Amino acid sequence: SSLNFLNDLEEIYKSRLELDIKNGKIESSKKNISALKMIEDSRSKIIANCNKKLVLESLIVNLEA
Repeated sequence: SSLNFLNDLEEIYKSRLELDIKNGKIESSKKNISALKMIEDSRSKIIANCNKKLVLESLIVNLEA
């Protein structure tokens, strides 16, 4: 489901964030924190019954930016 997808995506970005922190990559860690916030926001919208397709499309576009 869409929530499982968001959970998996969140785990990927958490792992990236941990590696960036260990390696001292400040800019990359800021991007990963921002991505995690977008994922959490998307999860909240889906739980609130927003259109899943639109929420996920928006998330992917924003993550690629």
